[in-house]
Amino acid sequence: MDDEKDALEAIYQEEFEILADGTWRIGLPEHGCKVKVKVDSRYPDQAAPKAALEFDPWPAHGTALAQRMEMELPPLWSPGESCIYQWVEHVREALAAMEDSPAEAEAASVEAQELKPSSVPLSPEMRSAVGPSLCSAGFSDFSGVFAESERGVTVEVGEELSITVDGVDAEDLMDWASMQLTADPENFGARLLEWVTAQRSAEPGFLEDEDTQDTGPDFLPSADELGVRRDRPLLVYTWGKALRKAAPGDSEHNFNAGILNGRGGGADLKSMNGLWDEVQSNVASCGLFPRWISMVCAKVEHSDLKCISINCTKGRHRSVAAAEILKKTYYPNATVKHLTIY
Repeated sequence: MDDEKDALEAIYQEEFEILADGTWRIGLPEHGCKVKVKVDSRYPDQAAPKAALEFDPWPAHGTALAQRMEMELPPLWSPGESCIYQWVEHVREALAAMEDSPAEAEAASVEAQELKPSSVPLSPEMRSAVGPSLCSAGFSDFSGVFAESERGVTVEVGEELSITVDGVDAEDLMDWASMQLTADPENFGARLLEWVTAQRSAEPGFLEDEDTQDTGPDFLPSADELGVRRDRPLLVYTWGKALRKAAPGDSEHNFNAGILNGRGGGADLKSMNGLWDEVQSNVASCGLFPRWISMVCAKVEHSDLKCISINCTKGRHRSVAAAEILKKTYYPNATVKHLTIY
């Protein structure tokens, strides 16, 4: 590590700073940026450095670039090989490309609004289970930052779990992660990749999997088990985020069915919607569905709700199916209105 420090100092001269033991900063003055790097005793053999970008002032494209580098830099390290020079030059090239193309910088700023890390708190038990589950699912471990480059998924495990996934709604991601961690942290990594794949499918939330399990509506907890008052009058709206900005104003609580995955086998999702039994069976096959429907019933009963809403991406499949199952199994007197089904 001392040899690398001497080399960096020779290359960058006055732009190389030692802030503390194992913490260095390299300036890129032509771009108004500094790359702060922190290494520990495991580098370079067993652990990658950690890097952060500093700007003064912070530019419009700064957040987008910082998030991009969080994903692009760790895979550039290989065990036993120094990488800090390569990292700094990678940042330099990215900055130059943005400055040469204002349109690219503007697009990156828009992307930054869509590509936001989602964080959920971790208990010590969850923290000890999540890391191994990610490695088992094929993630590469870079000192607590786990990356799966094929699907563009980055997970940082600390006091909180921070997840960055491109092309997936951040709110859906956070809601899904919270429920999955509570239900089954040991399989978090595999379930995360499965969920991300389903979210990016032609019909968001469905996997083309013919091997469905016997976990449909008949296997859900009973109304008595959940303490449900079956004669409760309840108005249920369903809606899609892609078609409405928000739930109806009279909804007392909104539930996110976007966290659910359905199994695509047995249903033609192009011609069928959530009113079809095949789609309802596929949605109910999601491993999180019993916990999700139990949460809905508990909230309705505890808060004595009279009007709720359920959303998914388009408001055609998952939210509709969930609402219909809720009515059939728990609240037969409910009135269900599907606002964006067609």
